[in-house]
Amino acid sequence: MAVSLRAESFPMQCGLNVERSTRAVRTTITLAAIMLILASTGCGTGTSNLPAQTPTPAAKQGQIAFARGTQGDQHIFVVNADGSGLTQLTTGKQTDGEPAWSPDGKKIVFYSDRGGTFQLYVMNADGTGAKLLLKDSGSDGFPDWSRDGTKIAFASLRKEVAQIYVMNSDGTGVKRLTNGTDSDFSPHWSKDGNKIAFDRDIGGANFEIFVMNSDGSGLTQLTSDPLQEEFPVWSPDGTKIAFFSDRDGQVHIYVMNPDGTAAVRVSRDSATEALPTWSPDGTKIAFASDRSGPGSIYVMSANGTGTKRITNAAEEDRDPAWSPVISP
Repeated sequence: MAVSLRAESFPMQCGLNVERSTRAVRTTITLAAIMLILASTGCGTGTSNLPAQTPTPAAKQGQIAFARGTQGDQHIFVVNADGSGLTQLTTGKQTDGEPAWSPDGKKIVFYSDRGGTFQLYVMNADGTGAKLLLKDSGSDGFPDWSRDGTKIAFASLRKEVAQIYVMNSDGTGVKRLTNGTDSDFSPHWSKDGNKIAFDRDIGGANFEIFVMNSDGSGLTQLTSDPLQEEFPVWSPDGTKIAFFSDRDGQVHIYVMNPDGTAAVRVSRDSATEALPTWSPDGTKIAFASDRSGPGSIYVMSANGTGTKRITNAAEEDRDPAWSPVISP
């Protein structure tokens, strides 16, 4: 299961099988058997002390989009947060992945190689009306919609390293935000739209989380660990950032303050757990894990309790993205 799309043919299939090249053109996390260096930092093992919140009833928690399949035959699906209502949105002999919802829940942006190279497409939430959003000379992935719906941030590999870009939601006005010698991935907007968190390969298979202003200024490093800290995702209220890390010797979900302090491990299984996404009310986190097979989507409370498996297929499931709209 490719956990992130850091691949030489960027983006490759995203799942939890991850091998890393030295300069961050590829990350593959092996869910079932990953060679990890134990690096205990003392800032997040054991039971989470995050406060409990009043959850939205399951019937009103909205849908979770995700990718299912393997390279060349991977498609976008949606499922209700309780595991019901599984629906396939895309078809064909191509690789579709990393769905991201528009703030109103009416559109989904995703990457696809249906045109020969990995580019960004947008479709209606029911899978109809798919169209190419941006065509460039590189490979694009990791899209994320700004909370006001006007911008989309994404990562693009156009030269030797991947960088963070932003564009209008119609694909116009593309602007490069990062411009370094390290590869940058997984941009995610803050609630107010003023900041973007992302992860950077700083060398030697060491990925760290950074945050910058939405115009690319004010770069700040949030994590510092010898291994991987990846895929930062802001909570709906903007008070927390979820991410995955192998700081304890296995890939797990953590939650920290927006300034990088008080990191707490919230997932508790011995398997690999990655790619977090928040429920619209902030009380739950969905994620991908190989605890019961090649890779499935699970949902847990934001403090790590009450984990439930919501997909169960022979193929790998990855890239969960929770719709920001709570069902009426």
